[in-house]
Amino acid sequence: MKRRVGIVASALLALLISHAFGYTITPWSYRDLFAKSDFVVVASPLTRPRDTNERMTLQTISPPMPVVGVSTEFRTLLVLKGSKRQRFVLHHYREACKPDPNKVIIGGPPLLDFEGPKDAS
Repeated sequence: MKRRVGIVASALLALLISHAFGYTITPWSYRDLFAKSDFVVVASPLTRPRDTNERMTLQTISPPMPVVGVSTEFRTLLVLKGSKRQRFVLHHYREACKPDPNKVIIGGPPLLDFEGPKDAS
């Protein structure tokens, strides 16, 4: 009986693992991120994210992901590294299509999203 339960559990695990979906992403330490960065700040978004005309596929992750370029303007609160400026625009990406709410992606790419100020249009 225990053997049969073990075989069934192994078969179910094999089926579930074969349908698992995740992204392979290189991990970075905070030290590496800081060392390779030109500009490190504490900031607050001034605008909500705005789509740009840029459309591309991120090839450096597996599986590749289609994305849309996005720009968000920020107010600088504290500069930790780089030139001191009052404002800057961050170019980042969002997924090209909304993910399926019934599909769980474990370890997906860390794409950014910012709400911006409540009174921004």
